[in-house]
Amino acid sequence: MKKLFLTLMLLTSMVANAASSSAKLRKAGDYVQISVPLLALAHTVFHKDTTGAQQLALGLYITQVSVFTFKHVFPVPRQLNPNNTQSSISGHTAIPMASAAYLQQRYGWQAAIPAYLLSAFVGYSRVHSKAHRLNEVIGGAVLGQFLGYLVTTSFKEQNVHLTAGPGSIGLVVNF
Repeated sequence: MKKLFLTLMLLTSMVANAASSSAKLRKAGDYVQISVPLLALAHTVFHKDTTGAQQLALGLYITQVSVFTFKHVFPVPRQLNPNNTQSSISGHTAIPMASAAYLQQRYGWQAAIPAYLLSAFVGYSRVHSKAHRLNEVIGGAVLGQFLGYLVTTSFKEQNVHLTAGPGSIGLVVNF
């Protein structure tokens, strides 16, 4: 799993270095935005955690619906295209932050640090390319963080052991 994290960090670093213009940086942020939920899913699959997969999916779904609703209830014109009024919060930032919050809540800080770093890069790319203002990125990050925590419980590996002794058989379940 460490190799996966290191590979994603290396790829992000390479993408960021290659992004010499705002358009390239924005595109890099678009790709990284997708990589964070995939990183969370890979971590979940590694742990064979079906409950976690359901919680991740629910968190991402609720986050996306909330972003969509927020953008339509509170329309704000975009900086580069005032005719587009869907700039109130950054969905590009909310989704990776919800994934990072899921990783932190479910598996701990060690699992979440790369996801938080990648999420910060996405937010930076949105502000730098003028796709969003700083307050819109912060709003998306806070929303994603809150909803990711809201639907996620801590992961506890369940261990089941069969025990046998003279004249007895038992089943021990550790939660």
